[in-house]
Amino acid sequence: MESTFNNPRINISVHAMDRFSLRASTKWSDSGTDLGIMTWLKGEAMKAYCEILKIIKGNIKVDSCRISRGGVTYVFCSKYDRITLVTVYLGESDKY
Repeated sequence: MESTFNNPRINISVHAMDRFSLRASTKWSDSGTDLGIMTWLKGEAMKAYCEILKIIKGNIKVDSCRISRGGVTYVFCSKYDRITLVTVYLGESDKY
């Protein structure tokens, strides 16, 4: 079984999907993708989370963190080894 660090599985909360659809869906529509909004958001969340893992280099357990990519800030939490995107908002955040 692969660890979360090697193969993160990202859950997306209903709240995060709602916030994304209301505040940042132009990021999806401007991307020119043929993916649905949920699939696209899950892929972007995966990229953001993997970026966090590279920064911390697996040295600490991610409990609650946020990272900005392309003008969208992704906020994650971890509970019972499940990573969840809990919300998103437009804007940059310099905190992890």
